[in-house]
Amino acid sequence: MLLLDTMTRHLGQIDSWPSCILLFLFIDHPSPVRSTRLKSYGIFYGNEVPLELAYKFYNACNGTAPRFVVEQSREWYCVLQCSRYKPYMAQYYMIFKKLIYINGSRLNQLELVLPEVTVRDFGIDNTTHPQLIRRKLEKKMIEVDCD
Repeated sequence: MLLLDTMTRHLGQIDSWPSCILLFLFIDHPSPVRSTRLKSYGIFYGNEVPLELAYKFYNACNGTAPRFVVEQSREWYCVLQCSRYKPYMAQYYMIFKKLIYINGSRLNQLELVLPEVTVRDFGIDNTTHPQLIRRKLEKKMIEVDCD
C-alpha cells in the first residue's frame, strides 16, 4: 500500500488538511533553533498515526528527516503518551475539522479547544507553494511504499 493512501486513512483526504500543516510537511525546513514548528506532529499523534509512519511520511514530504526531527518527535510522542493525567498538552487538528486538545493518554482526546478556533485555509491550493507541493506529491508519494 502506498504511503499517501495509508496517511489519508488516518487523516482524511489531503485537500481536507489545514494548509499550515501542508506547509509544515512539504515546505518548512525546521532547525534545532526553530523546532517549535515540529509541534505540528500533534496531528499525527492525535489521529493515532504510529511514530515510525509519521517519520516516513515527513521524510517523503520534506525530502529529509534530520536526526533532531526524529529525536524531537520521539520525545514528544513519549511525553504525550507517558503523561497520563495531564490535560491540555497540545492541540491538533482532527479529521472532522475541529481543533482538539491532546490530553494525557488516560484523559479524553476529543475535548474541543474552546473558544472554538476556526481554521480557514484547507488544502494544497491555499498554501503559498501549491505547484511545488503538487510536484513533490507526484514525484515522491506515488513511489513510496509504507511497508
